[in-house]
Amino acid sequence: PLDYIGWWENAKDPWRFVALCREWYRYMSDETYETRMVFQLDQTCSGYGHVAALLRDGNLARFTNVITWGENAAMDLYEIIMDAVLHDALYNMAGTANEKEKDLAAWWITSNLITRSLIKETCMPLIYGRSHETMLRILLMAVRDHCDNWLTQEGYRAQDLSVVLARAIHNVCKQLLPGISNLSKWLRVIGNAYIDAKIPPHWVTPNGWKVMCFARELEQHDMYLEVSGRRMKVSCSKEVNVPNKRKTGAKLCADFIHSQDAAFLQRFVWHWKTYQYPIVTVHD
Repeated sequence: PLDYIGWWENAKDPWRFVALCREWYRYMSDETYETRMVFQLDQTCSGYGHVAALLRDGNLARFTNVITWGENAAMDLYEIIMDAVLHDALYNMAGTANEKEKDLAAWWITSNLITRSLIKETCMPLIYGRSHETMLRILLMAVRDHCDNWLTQEGYRAQDLSVVLARAIHNVCKQLLPGISNLSKWLRVIGNAYIDAKIPPHWVTPNGWKVMCFARELEQHDMYLEVSGRRMKVSCSKEVNVPNKRKTGAKLCADFIHSQDAAFLQRFVWHWKTYQYPIVTVHD
């Protein structure tokens, strides 16, 4: 490894990569060698994958590898969105927008701040029906660390930069994911119908689990205490047996997709155990 530092230090997780190389070398030298390394597997964009299947969206299914197209066609939805934002949306804004937006778009293109993790953080909540304000807040926090008193070295306001990038991401998602908010809207309608019928919103997963999802109204109680001659107000709240449509609608889509994740995970564990391979699962 010391002779190839420049090669392996660029790996995503350099020390684990070196350990993997050592294990592979030992196996190639002796096919009876059994590794003791822990291998991690994660399904990327699982929420979007469920939405692709539920909405019968062929493009989204390909972007999330629910279906494949050709050989070696593994795709990454967030990488696709990031490339479109950088090479299409921002370049178009830099070429056709007003002078101010041109400068702001050009700043983003050369900033190296647009990463897959930032795109994931801004785009993942879209399937849950999150607002444009949520995206703006995420981007504002990302820019903040590179500003002095909310201004860049060039004098651009962090708020203005966030608005421009949010518009670019929105335009890309509108083009690539035209029906992405449909599931959230549909579930809200169904949830409201359940609540109007005085039935808790619920569904059954493919594994036969019944999942209930609803939020209750909060009732606030105020108390006043006299402490050292001063009157202090202490407030507390508790749930009452009255459903809250707004709060229920906000959590329905996330809980629905997570329940599908859990059902898929259980089936995968059952499948994996038939091979008598070890597995430890961690699920949020």
